[in-house]
Amino acid sequence: MGHFLAVSAFRPVTPENLASAIVGVASSFDVAASVVSGGPVEEDQAAVHATVGGWTVVIWPEGFNLHDIAVAAAVTGLIGGVASTVHIYDDDYWTHAVVQDGSVLDVFCSMPTYFDDDPALIERYAGRPQVVADAVAADPELVARYLRLAKDAESEKAFDDDRFTIDDPWVFTDLWTRLGITYPDDSQDAVAIVQLGEGWTVALPENPSI
Repeated sequence: MGHFLAVSAFRPVTPENLASAIVGVASSFDVAASVVSGGPVEEDQAAVHATVGGWTVVIWPEGFNLHDIAVAAAVTGLIGGVASTVHIYDDDYWTHAVVQDGSVLDVFCSMPTYFDDDPALIERYAGRPQVVADAVAADPELVARYLRLAKDAESEKAFDDDRFTIDDPWVFTDLWTRLGITYPDDSQDAVAIVQLGEGWTVALPENPSI
């Protein structure tokens, strides 16, 4: 089995306020949650990292790839601002969304027909570089280099100095670097930890089925 990951970067917000907002959103869906301190990050905990370059990153619990877009949108609806959120499915594909002030502005998937071969999904989840760029103050031509189908860019890189090829789901970290977002070097190096209570996997809102 490959790697499953869900991670979101929020701006502008402090780690402490982001942790509190996550607790608030969870509570609004009748999920008990609290900010805890100390110890390694455990399975049902969200790890909130120090703000770097204006962005505060949270690595969500295992299995959160079904919820990151919906929850990130809810968090920005509560505290304002913008978020870039990404999930990786089984090391096969990655999905990126930009949410702002409670709304989902754009969703991209590198393999939109992974579960369903409906060609309409390719257009639906093609991603809109201009929308992403406007939300995060970036160059749309830069963003467009990354929002490409994996099958159309095997072994290609968006830029020669990137770490990953377009068909590698971890290429999102190269995109994030271009956007000024730093993926944490150590997933355990959190400054705030949110414990999600029992039942969050069914109580929290779900993403589109990608």
